[in-house]
Amino acid sequence: MRSKNEYLTGITFYRKSNLSHLQLLLYSHYLNTINKSIESILSYFVNIYLIDTYNLRNFRINFPTENTSYLEKIRLILPEIESILKQYKIFVDDGVIDYELLQLMSQSIVYGEIPSLSNKKYVYGKGDEFLKLKYYFFSDQSMLYYVEPFKDKYRNLYGLLLIENVKLSDFQSYQKSTIDSLIQNGYLMIDSNGYVKIREKNQLLIIWKLYLDGVVSYWCFPKSVRSIIDTMQEKGLLYFGNTLFSEPERKYFNYYLNKSEYTNGLDLRNKYAHGTNVFNEDEHKNDYLILLKILILILLKIENDLLIFENNKSINITSVRK
Repeated sequence: MRSKNEYLTGITFYRKSNLSHLQLLLYSHYLNTINKSIESILSYFVNIYLIDTYNLRNFRINFPTENTSYLEKIRLILPEIESILKQYKIFVDDGVIDYELLQLMSQSIVYGEIPSLSNKKYVYGKGDEFLKLKYYFFSDQSMLYYVEPFKDKYRNLYGLLLIENVKLSDFQSYQKSTIDSLIQNGYLMIDSNGYVKIREKNQLLIIWKLYLDGVVSYWCFPKSVRSIIDTMQEKGLLYFGNTLFSEPERKYFNYYLNKSEYTNGLDLRNKYAHGTNVFNEDEHKNDYLILLKILILILLKIENDLLIFENNKSINITSVRK
């Protein structure tokens, strides 16, 4: 049983979480053998690399010293995480980081409201037709893929029609009405040999990616595919997001850092900010590594946003910077 406001976790989530945790521990151990630290690497990345590479002037972060306890490190790194997000928001909005303006931003950061430098940053599915297409072509519950003589060889209609030659007469009567409607609406066709084939492979490929991940990055596709995405958006199948973080990423951060969305969130930000944390050094170390991992993800997202903007300034891209 689950609460309706619970962040969904499972075996795969914990396996990936533990793996990334171990990777961070191993990397930290390696850096210690050469008299370096993760904090020093991240400090260079923010205070030198991003400024020199992307002209992100005045962007900065402070890290705790090596001799401080993990509890002290956490209480320093949490406001620094919020600070760099506020700095980046000011940069996107105004083109320069103004620390006087930053000092006025006393409210907590909302991860879903931090803007991106680029419009059409993310693509999401929308509407009843999108949900139907996602279900008909990619769900193993639709049963449209169960066709003689292939039976259980495939788990969805898309895989079946992409690889096999299937005639309309191969479908059962309860399946034919849906297949006919997909043909009439231009998603399927009957080829010269009488086989049912996919008409718009790229369009369905986008829906498949959205079925798997819930979101796709618009600027990671070539121009030919982006034009298909634009057409699908005009038809009401998709909508764009222009925030730094995608919706799944926002949910991930909220799960770890607060309870704004989920009743089972770890609430790391609030429990340390309000002194309701446990007094156990091992747990402090574990929480600090989680926060470092989140910080690394945030910094990689910022670099990715800057890179997308730089690479696409000369081709149909509009900055949301005022």
